[in-house]
Amino acid sequence: YKALAMAINQRINVTITPRDDQLININSDTLGQHSIALKHISPIKPFQFVLQTILHYQEKILTGLDINIQSDMEHTKGFGTSAAVTVACVAALEYLLNQSQDKHVIFLNSRKIIQQTQGRGSGTDALASTMGGIVSYVMEPLNYQVYPINLPISLIYCGYKTTTPEVIKIVDDLKKCAPEKVADIFKGMDKICRAAEELLMLPSPACGRGVGGEGILPQLGALMTKHQQYQKNLGVSDNTIETIITTCQQYPIHGAKITGSGLGDCIAILGNIDELNPIKINTDLLGVTIDVN
Repeated sequence: YKALAMAINQRINVTITPRDDQLININSDTLGQHSIALKHISPIKPFQFVLQTILHYQEKILTGLDINIQSDMEHTKGFGTSAAVTVACVAALEYLLNQSQDKHVIFLNSRKIIQQTQGRGSGTDALASTMGGIVSYVMEPLNYQVYPINLPISLIYCGYKTTTPEVIKIVDDLKKCAPEKVADIFKGMDKICRAAEELLMLPSPACGRGVGGEGILPQLGALMTKHQQYQKNLGVSDNTIETIITTCQQYPIHGAKITGSGLGDCIAILGNIDELNPIKINTDLLGVTIDVN
């Protein structure tokens, strides 16, 4: 089914520098440090996505590497930070080893690494991190579009997160018990995403392209709220999330929904909730960039 995702203006910077020995040194401002010999690489937590990326390119890596990671966003708040750090590492290694800056290749390799690391994964967050903007994505057969539209979003953090594989298991369990119900929910979500994409395809004056998309905010917000109801029926929303959304609906908002797989992370709100001191973000239109020194 179709998914829509937006890249946000919170960036992860990965610097990779070749060494004279065979040591892989990882230094992260949020996760700490880890050192291991290149030939002994294994994807251990919390560096599993970085280390799996090294494994993916291991045959081409001839020396050790210093890998420095700086993040604008705490990894505990979700937002596809695992995908973002994977995309950044892949982009750096693609240039270092292959002198390539091909975003399509970066996305495909990142998606494969994420799937290898966590067992499952659509690759939606990897696509958004790679391409920037708002992406429309179908995993199979592969099809995606990128819309360079800026949407202002406010975020409220739930205070906790549940990993994507855990959430997927909950949905899988529901699917075994009520396959028709889950199939109907997925079809409803797909229909909503297609309706939202039609709004994104409107001409610039109607869409407010590049200046916040004001012309379509009410309709997009209504679709967000409808999508959230499907996610609630799917079992990936909870009382904390629903309470936050109910509170936000007392303000002049267009819509609200969970940001990722659910059962934690943040709620995305389209509208004004300044009194609640939200995290304010915009669309990141660049996607992954490579700075060569």
